[in-house]
Amino acid sequence: MSCREYTITLQDVAVQLWLLMDGEPLTRSLKYNWKVIYEDFLGVVPPDMKGQWLSLPWLAEQFEEFSPDADVVSVQRYARAYIMQLIGGFLFVDKSNTLVHCMFLQFIFDFDQAGTYA
Repeated sequence: MSCREYTITLQDVAVQLWLLMDGEPLTRSLKYNWKVIYEDFLGVVPPDMKGQWLSLPWLAEQFEEFSPDADVVSVQRYARAYIMQLIGGFLFVDKSNTLVHCMFLQFIFDFDQAGTYA
């Protein structure tokens, strides 16, 4: 087959990344006060917000050292920051490779619910 006849399907991606295709879609409103979302979900607010985008280098800098005596809320915030870095750095990379869209943060607030998405 020539190159023009190939296309990547959702099934190809699901098989290669071992992702489930039978779950809830990621659909929600994007009209949020992102500063409040950052404060609630991550515990910090970026100094220079870029609309609905979060800087991956800033995120890595904020969550680089994990305290051994961290409480449950801190552990969850570090987990969310790590997941956001995976999403922005590997799964949904933008052209700059330094930003991740904030819409994903709302889907990893409740870790029990996060496993139900496709």
